[in-house]
Amino acid sequence: MHPTVADSKVIGKADLMRGEIVKAFVVKKEGATADDKAILKHCRTYLSSYKIPREIEFVDRLS
Repeated sequence: MHPTVADSKVIGKADLMRGEIVKAFVVKKEGATADDKAILKHCRTYLSSYKIPREIEFVDRLS
């Protein structure tokens, strides 16, 4: 729902302390200048704490 995000994909990633964490792959809209802090702030507003990504990776496209 973030205005600068064109597409996203979320996966579970193994973590030694938590067992698994949420990692998000984000495709920004053309010309958008969002950073991971803005995405995380948006997620904290709309998601439960366990659903908030611990890692965000910006990619050109999702496969």
